[in-house]
Amino acid sequence: MQIIVKKNKKLAFERFLNSIKFQKAYPSHLEDFDILKSLIEDAAKLINLKPKNFNLKQQKIYKEIITQFGKFWKKYQEDLNLIFWVLKSVKKEVWIWLEKQIKLETKIEWPYSKIYLFPGIRNWGAIRKNKICIGVKPSILLERTDNSELWHLIIHELIHANIDKKEFKEIKYKIDAEEIAITLLTRNITKKLKKKFGFEISNQKLATPFRHLEKYEDNFKKIFIYSKSFEELIKKIDIFLKSINHKEYYE
Repeated sequence: MQIIVKKNKKLAFERFLNSIKFQKAYPSHLEDFDILKSLIEDAAKLINLKPKNFNLKQQKIYKEIITQFGKFWKKYQEDLNLIFWVLKSVKKEVWIWLEKQIKLETKIEWPYSKIYLFPGIRNWGAIRKNKICIGVKPSILLERTDNSELWHLIIHELIHANIDKKEFKEIKYKIDAEEIAITLLTRNITKKLKKKFGFEISNQKLATPFRHLEKYEDNFKKIFIYSKSFEELIKKIDIFLKSINHKEYYE
């Protein structure tokens, strides 16, 4: 498997389009960007539709989204270039190590021969199949002295890519359990990355939607220690979430 870093406006637009479609349901995607509420409302109407099938009204919404993206693409050029430069400056041996380590720990073969990493207009990261978008916000991702959050995000999304085609059956809290499991695995890989290459990376916290579960950190640590594969890990986390009557975030 090969990890390829590139700056691509077309790929970035595809991620922005998907982000704005779901902004109404998941406000964290673009909450730090100045976008009219009316455009967010309209964009939600395009979910599950392809541009070639848009009617005249939907085409107008689509053109407004293209215009908005164009403004952001111009405004955030410096940040887009910085993320591209940081990703591009990572030594090949680090990418090769991550590829092998993630596969070793999940016990899942890579479903893709290539993974593309590129900067885009959104908060944090997003993945679709083998394409990973790294957002220009929040600003903590662009810290020049400490790339901890950026590395957490990169590893997190690479794990998503690794498990993308794996089906986990009989899971009640599929996305919630998966996100927590990936965070635990990201922590473990980060520790090994620090030791292997001498990186200064802090420990990753649970994602904001699950921050209220921090009181169960000891439980999660024990679950991780006694899980021999990612499939076993996600199933055990799902069982635990059921036991505490967890309120599902990603429904």
